Amino acid sequence: MTNGKQEKSMNVQVSLHKTIVFSFICLFFTFVAWHWELINRYRFKKTLRYKSFDTQELINTISDYEKFASCEDPIIEHFLEKHPQFFWVSSLWIVNTKYWQRLHRKELKRRGIDYASFN
Repeated sequence: MTNGKQEKSMNVQVSLHKTIVFSFICLFFTFVAWHWELINRYRFKKTLRYKSFDTQELINTISDYEKFASCEDPIIEHFLEKHPQFFWVSSLWIVNTKYWQRLHRKELKRRGIDYASFN
């Protein structure tokens, strides 16, 4: 004891039980995130028929998203106003995933257009 206070031990006790419980918690939230991603991909494929978009609309969507991501126009509502077809897709998913951008770029490439030449 120093100054009437008991010294606390700085030793970390590792418990197999706590490690297993923490692993299950991590596994559970991994499955929750995976399920959320699959739901949003399904919703995207169901509501957005991007293959039927004209080429200019695909290019505008990608360029507007790049403006949003670079904080040139950082408000998601402005992006959704310009592209109302994304209204039914989660805003968090639009921001956090590269899935839909990859599909748009793939469609442009299938049409023979290199999007990098537009930047």
